[in-house]
Amino acid sequence: MNKSTKKAIRRAVVVGALLALAVFPLAAFAEEKIEQKFSKVEALARDGKVIVGNVSGMVEVRGWPEAQVKIEALKVSKAKTEAKAKENLDKVQIVVQKTGEILRIETKYPEQKGRNESISVSVSYQIWIPEKASLSVTNTRGSVTVDGIGGAFEGRITSGNATLTRLGGGADCYVVSGTTKASDIVGDSEFTVVSGNISVDKVKGSVQAETTSGTVRMTGIEGAKSVRGKALSGNVTYDGKIEKDGKYTLEAMSGQLEMIIPADSAFDLSAESFSGGIQTDFAVAMTGRIGGEHGPARELRGTVGQGGASVRLKAFSGHIQIKKK
Repeated sequence: MNKSTKKAIRRAVVVGALLALAVFPLAAFAEEKIEQKFSKVEALARDGKVIVGNVSGMVEVRGWPEAQVKIEALKVSKAKTEAKAKENLDKVQIVVQKTGEILRIETKYPEQKGRNESISVSVSYQIWIPEKASLSVTNTRGSVTVDGIGGAFEGRITSGNATLTRLGGGADCYVVSGTTKASDIVGDSEFTVVSGNISVDKVKGSVQAETTSGTVRMTGIEGAKSVRGKALSGNVTYDGKIEKDGKYTLEAMSGQLEMIIPADSAFDLSAESFSGGIQTDFAVAMTGRIGGEHGPARELRGTVGQGGASVRLKAFSGHIQIKKK
């Protein structure tokens, strides 16, 4: 990992942490706690869009068969005294605004003029949206869980895990620090993590999964025209089908590459590793060389079966394995 990459990771994590600490200081300074519930229902078209913006606290969203959005939230305030906790609680507002068929749900904090004025208030949401609606969630500190929505999903999380299940419109999820787990997704999807693991299972569509520090595991992938898995520091695994016109690219700077595919797969192969071995269960009709004075230490190019799909595997410090199911 080069110096510029390390600096970028540190900056992203530090910025996210500072944003969260501005409104959620260390618990050691908080002694009294007050809670307040929030509830609201808004009508929304079944194919509408919901946008959620939160700063501190979990966000859970589920699809349901109603043409409306149900919002249940819990505000929690902590301070040295009960009176101060109540005062801070009232400063944080939940704003729900509808424009056309777009519903915005946002946690509003007062403007902070200095660190001494920071407040410890979190807001956790449980939200039900129409089954066919699309969803966008931004959360600075806290987990995001989404289940059973038919529209597209977009997520941006600074510090927290993302758990996505049964999505019908694909996903685009970016996490700075935390793990991403996605399963039962229909539609092209993209998952990016700076520090954390990515696990993707049962996706019908193209997939791109990339992490700077962590592992990437993609299983049960079908109907993908393009699959890309990349980790700078960690292993990358692909376990799924190979479409004849598909393009599959796995890369690892410091880690192992493993590809597990059906025994009758046909593809054009390019595999190279600078300081690791290359092992395949498939018979490869060679068109290149293994190693070379001016190329990677180990390189394998050729055709499996009738060829067709493009498989590109590249590791710098790690082994490459291509296995039959």
